[in-house]
Amino acid sequence: MEPLIFHIDVNSAYLSWTSTENVRTGTGPDLRLLPAIIGGDQKNRHGVVLAKSIPAKAFGIVTGEPVATAFKKCPTLQMAAPDHHLYHAYSQRLMTLLESFCPYLEQLSIDECFLDMGRRGYRREHAQALAEEIRAEVRKLGFTVNVGISSRKVLAKMASDFQKPDKTHTLFPEEIKEKNVAAASGRALYGRTLQCHHLTYAGHSHHRRSGPVRPQPHRVPSEKPRHPSVGIRQRHR
Repeated sequence: MEPLIFHIDVNSAYLSWTSTENVRTGTGPDLRLLPAIIGGDQKNRHGVVLAKSIPAKAFGIVTGEPVATAFKKCPTLQMAAPDHHLYHAYSQRLMTLLESFCPYLEQLSIDECFLDMGRRGYRREHAQALAEEIRAEVRKLGFTVNVGISSRKVLAKMASDFQKPDKTHTLFPEEIKEKNVAAASGRALYGRTLQCHHLTYAGHSHHRRSGPVRPQPHRVPSEKPRHPSVGIRQRHR
C-alpha cells in the first residue's frame, strides 16, 4: 500500500493560541486581525519576533527579527508576551484531537506533527476529505492549521507551507514538476537543506552517498523515540 502522510502545522501558532485565549476569556483582542506579534518585552521592546499576524506580514515583519525593528516598520504594532504554559495546553488539545483521527502520530514540535494515514488504512483518494474534516474539527478549538499531504514526509512538510492559512495542499512526487517546486534550491527542514537527491521512500530523507540508498523502516509504536516529543506513537485505549 502506498504511504499516505499528513503534515499538520498550526498557522502562526503562538499568535493564534494567544488570540484564541483572548477571545475565549474576553481579556484581549483577536491579534490575528491586527498588525501584531508575539515576543520580547513590551516595555523595552527587546527580544525577537516569535510569531506574526498576516496584517503584520504586510508591513514586512518577519519571524526572528528584533522586536525594535518590527516596531520601526509598524509603529502601531500590537505585541503580546509569549505564554508557554498556555501554548503547551493548546498543543495537548490539538494532539489529542489528531490522535482521534490517526493513532500513528509523530510530533515534531509544539505546533506540528505527522499523521501516518496509510498505516491507518486510508488511501490517496481519501486524503482531501480527511484533511477537510481535520481542519473543520481544529477550527472548533478556535484556531486553524494547514495540512500537507504526500507519500513522503519531507514533501508533506513542504506542502503544508504553501499558501496559508487554513489550507490543504498535496505534493506527491509526480506533482513536483507540475507545481513548480524548485527542489534544487531546497529548504531548511530538519536542520539541513534538502535537495532532490535526498528524497527516498516512506517520507525519509538521506544525504547522497556511494552505493544504493535504502529506505528506513517506519518507527513502530513499541519503539522508544529518540526524543520524548519525536517518534511515531500510538495511544493505548
